[in-house]
Amino acid sequence: MQTLLQLAHWIDTINERIGRATYWLVLL
Repeated sequence: MQTLLQLAHWIDTINERIGRATYWLVLL
């Protein structure tokens, strides 16, 4: 269960970074 929570947290962090990178790419 703990591993699943960590995985979900990692996915959330990666999604946030990808979203931010995409946001800046769109702005540029």
